Amino acid sequence: DTPTDEVDAAPLGKPDPSWKSSRQAVTWSSAWFGGSQELWTLPSPGADTKYTYGSTGNHLMANTPQGDSQALITVYDITSSPREVLSRTVSKEEASRMGFWGDYIVTRNSLINLATGKDEELPWPANTGGFSTEWGLLQCDSTYSCSLWADPHTKTWTTQLAPTTGLLASQYANDANGGQWIMDGNMEWVLNMTTGEVKTIQWKTSIFANQPYAAIDGWIRTQSPDEGSNEILVDMRKADGSPYRTFTVNAVDSMVFSQIPWKEQAPSLAEYEKWLEENDVSWAESAIEAAQDSTCANVMIAGNKVEDPTGGTLVYRDEAAKQCVLGSGWSTPLHAWGRGNILPLGSPPILIDLKEGRSVEHPGLNAKNQFMLPRSDLVLIPQEDGSVIARAPR
Repeated sequence: DTPTDEVDAAPLGKPDPSWKSSRQAVTWSSAWFGGSQELWTLPSPGADTKYTYGSTGNHLMANTPQGDSQALITVYDITSSPREVLSRTVSKEEASRMGFWGDYIVTRNSLINLATGKDEELPWPANTGGFSTEWGLLQCDSTYSCSLWADPHTKTWTTQLAPTTGLLASQYANDANGGQWIMDGNMEWVLNMTTGEVKTIQWKTSIFANQPYAAIDGWIRTQSPDEGSNEILVDMRKADGSPYRTFTVNAVDSMVFSQIPWKEQAPSLAEYEKWLEENDVSWAESAIEAAQDSTCANVMIAGNKVEDPTGGTLVYRDEAAKQCVLGSGWSTPLHAWGRGNILPLGSPPILIDLKEGRSVEHPGLNAKNQFMLPRSDLVLIPQEDGSVIARAPR
């Protein structure tokens, strides 16, 4: 098939300033490469406390069970040292559905202004769910009639979605430009967050294909070869889900598994074509590949060698191929467009700068390799006793 030009692709290697993610990711500051220090410790409200933080990075919510049916919700302002701004006991069900929306807490039945600590009148019917996105709060009722609210007084649009197994924030696993489209987790339709327009996708790949990747102007989905074949099926879609191009590449001849291109924003469909069909990654800001040495413990990033201290999750020796190959940890960068050049990778993770090819020990992990990054210069580490330790660049 021949590519169409109905959706303009970003020029090769050029960022699109209007592109943004629907997943509100916080990027890591390069200051972490100079070391870190402890800032403060938040005492434990209870050993079973669970924490969430808001998209502004200024609030932390503690959910502490109180008996079989209730929970204590405590919200702290963490702009500097922790300051309690809200404390109330609610049902466990309500507590599990509380979420941040800017400087508000939203539940199915209330809208709490964190500046005042008081409830405000809900602008939509009670007992309806919603979650925060970069465009506003997406709120849907039981019939999947959904509205986007820019703020509690401004409704941007209303649209009807097809019934699904449940409209959850985690369903929106991908995003593309071309009008700010996002895709539901079932990969069956896309939603334009600017206008509310909904379109279905008729994939040429099967239901057993890989999860789609976001291009800056569309989507790309690959299907692994059938038994006895080396042909990878590539299904490319415009941002609105309409066909762009479908083709096959030979897994043996392709460099897809030996060299990964990286750039801060998602590649365009044209750049994906360059990579998959021509093994051309000249458009990328850097390239990632396994260093071919006797140890098979090093990765080459932007021409610099980065040691893998994670026990083979970043690079390992493929005995059948008799060479060093990239490990499973590198599936992350392909889903991390728009999240800055510094990513935690490996298990346990280290911080890796994908633009400059350098690494540093992760600044904060607990015994379960858990951490929170509410701001680029703040890491929160939940402890087993329910307390939280905060660290910042030195």
